[in-house]
Amino acid sequence: MTTQIAISQFKSHCLEIIDKMQISQEIIIITKRGKPIARIESISKVNKPLFGLLRNKASIINDIIESTDEKWSALDE
Repeated sequence: MTTQIAISQFKSHCLEIIDKMQISQEIIIITKRGKPIARIESISKVNKPLFGLLRNKASIINDIIESTDEKWSALDE
């Protein structure tokens, strides 16, 4: 959600507007004479859980249980 506020209104109610913005996570567009001059948005640190982070990033193409009968050079030593 985006809200436009005149620079004079923002100047007089700055702390109140920023406090509300952090809770609602909305974007504030500051205007001067009806033209946008600045954009303010909350910096929120979203902690993503590690479990499931790589979901849908890899796929199994072949059978992973059966041997491929490939010789590994590590076994030759």
